Amino acid sequence: MINHNVLSPDLLVIGAGPGGYVASIHARKKGYRVVLVEKQSIGGTCLNVGCIPTKALIHAADRVHEIKTADQLGISVGSVEINYQKMVEQKDRIVSQLSSGISFLLQKLGVEVITGTATFQNDQQVLVTTKEETLLFEPKQIILATGAKSKHLPISGLDLPNVFDSTSILAQSHLPRSLCVIGGGVIGMEFAFLFARLGVRVQVLEFLPQVLPSVDREVVLRLHRFAKQLGVQIINNAQVNAITAVQGQLQVEYVHQGINKSISSEWVLEAVGRSPNIDGLGLEH
Repeated sequence: MINHNVLSPDLLVIGAGPGGYVASIHARKKGYRVVLVEKQSIGGTCLNVGCIPTKALIHAADRVHEIKTADQLGISVGSVEINYQKMVEQKDRIVSQLSSGISFLLQKLGVEVITGTATFQNDQQVLVTTKEETLLFEPKQIILATGAKSKHLPISGLDLPNVFDSTSILAQSHLPRSLCVIGGGVIGMEFAFLFARLGVRVQVLEFLPQVLPSVDREVVLRLHRFAKQLGVQIINNAQVNAITAVQGQLQVEYVHQGINKSISSEWVLEAVGRSPNIDGLGLEH
């Protein structure tokens, strides 16, 4: 149903991640009439499928590593059993609690939150489509805070089962025996160390001459030492061409130093960076 009334708040914020919800709260405290539009979950990528859930899992993985290496401090423990499903459930509880807290704060301050998709009609008007209706806004000011989404390589096999990006891998409730990470940036290396500390055999394929290309060389060398201690294999200058399914495993085909090679793994994580999340916004208007 289309609502033909033109709504004119002082500020329309598109995107309820750390940029959008913080801006909404600040503007509301300044007395602005604020409408906040979010198509998925309050908190955006960072809270729901990024910084917070990964750090929750990393915290658990760090505790596992401390227990496994406790004998170096003269502390003897028995065998360590990992219940990854419980780790994921704890991660989900943390995310839900924080998201609920932000929603409560927005409601308390009087920020109108709409779950829907925003599209520019022209340089002044924005159409917001919800499950129930379509609303037309002509706000005095607009803030775009739509964040970023996972990039994807132009290779075949990304749609195969057990090929994940940084969002979908967080939804899994069990651990694989092996993981191939395509991309040695911050996100790829974070997941590589997380799964390695939980006992997964991890291999990283990086297209550039070094992982973490924007990080100081001395830091990268130190990271390589930690990776070696955990059994993480890093292959630089590797150009991935395709992913295929072979006898229940995933085969990652790549070129290294002019030679065609492949890695067999139970799971594959594609973590080759992020791009602006602007699809469907109608920015051409």
